[in-house]
Amino acid sequence: MKTALLLPLVAALLATLGASVLFNTRDTQPPALNDFCHSAGLPYGEITVNVDIVENDFPTLPGEASVFYSSDGQNSWNELPLAEMPGTPGGTWTATFPVDGALVFYYFMAHDDSAAAFGSPRNATDLFPPSWNRLAAPADEPAGDADAPDNNCVDLDGMGIGYSDDYFYATLSNVTGSWPTSNGFFGPWFIYSAVLGNPDASQGGVAFSLVYAEVPLLLSTGLYALDSADTSFTRIGDIDHAIQGGDLHLRCSLADLYAHPGFGPDNPSGYYLLSGGTATAQLDGTGFVNDATNLYAFYHRTEVGALGVNTDPVLSHPGYSLITRGDREAPVN
Repeated sequence: MKTALLLPLVAALLATLGASVLFNTRDTQPPALNDFCHSAGLPYGEITVNVDIVENDFPTLPGEASVFYSSDGQNSWNELPLAEMPGTPGGTWTATFPVDGALVFYYFMAHDDSAAAFGSPRNATDLFPPSWNRLAAPADEPAGDADAPDNNCVDLDGMGIGYSDDYFYATLSNVTGSWPTSNGFFGPWFIYSAVLGNPDASQGGVAFSLVYAEVPLLLSTGLYALDSADTSFTRIGDIDHAIQGGDLHLRCSLADLYAHPGFGPDNPSGYYLLSGGTATAQLDGTGFVNDATNLYAFYHRTEVGALGVNTDPVLSHPGYSLITRGDREAPVN
């Protein structure tokens, strides 16, 4: 086994798969979602939701932003396009929809040609493999765009993302519905990966990959830290994996991610950067990335409206402050 040739190749392949997360540029950076809010609705009435969407290059266009809502405990979801509020060009988007019962769950999604930003359902029961009503599918991944000379299994055609209090979930789908790790003892070997990173990590230049692969003596299924400084990779934990319904389901512990300084628990931006990809390693030390999804900003949150219950408003951008003049307080603009 030519491990001396394969080791740098596998490292380079993993680094390339993580490159979109590590080195996202203005052209590929996802939109930003801010100021999530909803009105006080009544059971068996309507609720209005709002979100601010900021893109890096162009304003959001009609049809590029949606809300997904569920009033049956996340068992089913409805998609509704968002409309831009008058007087807020490129700013606040809104939708109104009917709700049943006492709770409504919802999350937003905005996408453009090269990236997407979205929330997702919350997998509160840690169901694994997760059903698709516990995952967000951020965008269509085109079939037939992979460099796949050895097997079309590396041609991705979809990705689903989810979370719980304890786990991060990623589901990959491909055009064959099968997920071989090699074409035999002498390869080639196939690598399937979901890569994510925390833009607020104190130690930059590190991405994390949920890897499904079995490259003899070099790479096994697990959670890896990918260091851009030297293209090294280090296994930092186990993952759960399953193939069901033709999809590859992956799950890692959030505790394993939070324990690494290149990820960490602090995330004031509210989102993780992520993408999915596949690669092939050859026995002669050659290989290539076969396919990769767009770059996504995953907001690990699900909005919940308790209908019929009012809460105190909170100003996100207060327009005045209080100062003391003598023995009285006066508002100052």
